[in-house]
Amino acid sequence: MRSGFLWGLATLLFMMAPTFAGELSFSDGQTHWKSTQCVMPTFNPTGITPETVANDLNLGVSRYNAYVNAAEAYMQCISLESQADANSTSKAIIKAGQDAINETQDTVKKIGALPQH
Repeated sequence: MRSGFLWGLATLLFMMAPTFAGELSFSDGQTHWKSTQCVMPTFNPTGITPETVANDLNLGVSRYNAYVNAAEAYMQCISLESQADANSTSKAIIKAGQDAINETQDTVKKIGALPQH
């Protein structure tokens, strides 16, 4: 019975996948989540040597500061996306559990209404 419930839950989560922002997958008994809305910034450092002129150093610092700002925005995006997906998933699990309880209660009532021989 538990296996049926888990398959039903997995089916429900699969059907609800478009409502999630991130990508949820299951493998090796693990659940994996990956952002689909946030893009990790990249940074390509330039070579700084003792001969690097001040203007190049200033440009390097400016590029690094821009990268830090982009990294902070990325982390905020990940936080918001993952929180929204966690909330959606939690609600889907609770609803699926309640639906299974309601279905079982309905079945018990129907069986109880049958004439007993």
